[in-house]
Amino acid sequence: MQIRSIVLYNASGRQRVLNFRLGGVNIITGDSKTGKSAVIDIIEYCLGRSDFRIPEGVIRENVEWFALLLQVGENQIFIAKPKPSGSFTSQSQAFYSTGRDIDIPELSELFLNSTDEAIEASLSQILGISPNRSVVEEGQSRNRLEATIAHTRFFLFQKQSTIANQEVLFHRQQEAFIPQTIKDTLPYFLGAVQDDRLQIEQNLRNARRQLKLAQRRLEEAEFIVNDQAARGRSLIAEAQQVGLLPSDITIDSNDDILEFLSSTLEWTPQDIIVDGNDPTLQLRADIEELRQSYKRVHDKIVAAELFLKKEREFSGEANHQILRLESIN
Repeated sequence: MQIRSIVLYNASGRQRVLNFRLGGVNIITGDSKTGKSAVIDIIEYCLGRSDFRIPEGVIRENVEWFALLLQVGENQIFIAKPKPSGSFTSQSQAFYSTGRDIDIPELSELFLNSTDEAIEASLSQILGISPNRSVVEEGQSRNRLEATIAHTRFFLFQKQSTIANQEVLFHRQQEAFIPQTIKDTLPYFLGAVQDDRLQIEQNLRNARRQLKLAQRRLEEAEFIVNDQAARGRSLIAEAQQVGLLPSDITIDSNDDILEFLSSTLEWTPQDIIVDGNDPTLQLRADIEELRQSYKRVHDKIVAAELFLKKEREFSGEANHQILRLESIN
């Protein structure tokens, strides 16, 4: 991918086009304060950087839209972004267009149809930046980072202040968190990270997840088996106490438990000889008599409550009639 042109639009729609020669070295010269230092900021802004870092001065005051015409193989991409409105310092929406041979559009033809995030994703795919993830050492709190076209700018651009600074090597290296971002993405762009690393790590995570699920199911199955064996032995002990099973049986395995419990289904009660002194029959008779006595008392209570209710209704009606007669003497 190469920059074919930088295009600036003022409010009236006039264009300032800076064309580049493809496949060669381009040197931009000019007097001081003519905007040479703003070229990198304009390129970064159009390539998906939302922060508006164009220096104060003529460019910021007069330019309304900033645009790039990119050459990618035999195709072209045109990206244009308006400057932030009012006092805002960032702008994340843009105009995005692709084609075989693009004519630079007029200002009236520009509209917002994309975002910085979508542009970075599209350009990363076009350039063949495969899905990737940085490796974060165990115990580190930062998130894993995916290298995109946005991170190539650290290795492609160098401002004059960066070149003159002996302590800085990469573009924007002095900004917060940028040094770590450079460390995380540089191995990928150097080719030290395999393209299929993300897929391999994803497969590994899936395999670990399946292993945990299998281990959990195994633990549950073992718990159920052990619990069933304990419950089975408990049932056998109860069956022995009530005479459903003989007391001298031997249990060697879980199959024995199932076999002995199944045998209880074939048990039939024997003839029961009731002793004449058995108090059970007398107790049952006493219970039945008490139930009948309770029922009789309950019926009397219900009848008394019903009588009392009717008596109250009669008294209330009689008093009401007395009051009516008194009102007319």
